[in-house]
Amino acid sequence: LHISQIAHERVNTIGDYLKEGQVVKVKILEADEKGRLRLSMKALLEAPAAATVGSETPENAG
Repeated sequence: LHISQIAHERVNTIGDYLKEGQVVKVKILEADEKGRLRLSMKALLEAPAAATVGSETPENAG
């Protein structure tokens, strides 16, 4: 499991998210001809909300 596939946000320290021996659910993204697997935890997580573009909010829209 590559560090970039642990969470949607930047992961500086794997230990902040995982512990050695911890069982986690992953999604198989790819299997190559050598039998190597690309795995992702973040593919199973809800995507973060999109950032608000501009300064319009319900309070000042209109």
